[in-house]
Amino acid sequence: MAWAHGTVGSADVCAPSFAGRSGRDTRYLNEWLGRGYAIVATDYEGLGTPGLHPFGLSSPLAYGVLDSIRAVQRADFKLSSRVVVFGQSQGGRAAFATAVYKKTYAPELNIVGVVATGTPYPMASGHAGNIGQDTSRDQVTPSLAYNLLRLSTAGLINPSFVATDYLSDRAKPAFEVSQRDCLQAIERNVVADGLTFNNSFKRSPEAALDQVNRESSYPTLTSDIPIFIGTGGKDVVSPVRSQIALVKDACTAGDRVEWHYYPQLDHSGAVNGSLPDSTRFVEKAFSGEFMAGNCGAIGAIRPR
Repeated sequence: MAWAHGTVGSADVCAPSFAGRSGRDTRYLNEWLGRGYAIVATDYEGLGTPGLHPFGLSSPLAYGVLDSIRAVQRADFKLSSRVVVFGQSQGGRAAFATAVYKKTYAPELNIVGVVATGTPYPMASGHAGNIGQDTSRDQVTPSLAYNLLRLSTAGLINPSFVATDYLSDRAKPAFEVSQRDCLQAIERNVVADGLTFNNSFKRSPEAALDQVNRESSYPTLTSDIPIFIGTGGKDVVSPVRSQIALVKDACTAGDRVEWHYYPQLDHSGAVNGSLPDSTRFVEKAFSGEFMAGNCGAIGAIRPR
């Protein structure tokens, strides 16, 4: 199994191989290890390597995961050639991206399933694909930290974009933290400084953020790999409506999607909360059982 980790930040010190993993992720990964699966868990581009991590961009995420699988299979570990990719949040994006980039980037790999929870979808209508945009722009919310990370990505895409030209004086300290520290520290600064979307900018950054969204988009939604998607009904980090849009668009594209909705779980809770369903899915994937998905029933589901 190839694990794609969630958002940790953009600085080198945030790399999970250096900083360690959260209790949530440790519990989750131990569940799979306890079931006898071998796991490769890569850091992403820019985490511990030269340059800033291109937060949210789909292709670097997919390439990193696919290269990690190649590295394991070229070593002498005596493992099955069959692989399941699984991830949460940014890692959910990475897992889904792996499914759609695999055909062109790593066609030799035998990926038999994908598990994604809390998955962002940049192509959702309006700003539904923007992480954290389900909350009021005048509300102090830790999820503004994601937009600060995306400002750095905007600078990677367009070197003429200078984030500090757009940020208010009030928001600059939190942005500076995002350049050297990790997600939880950025979130703490956002809350401590009373930052909202509206008071963080002296000029609108939306054109730059929209460009990040476009660059974050999947090149296609079509994949021949069965995909498990788990959505927490109380997720405000990767908005529920954008996750549902991803599911519906992937189904329309012909994917075999198995969607599970957990009304009482939030963004983080869906990770371990989905285990009873995702473990069954993975068992079937490794066994070679054909999985048609549940796209036919998705239209009847009305999340509250």
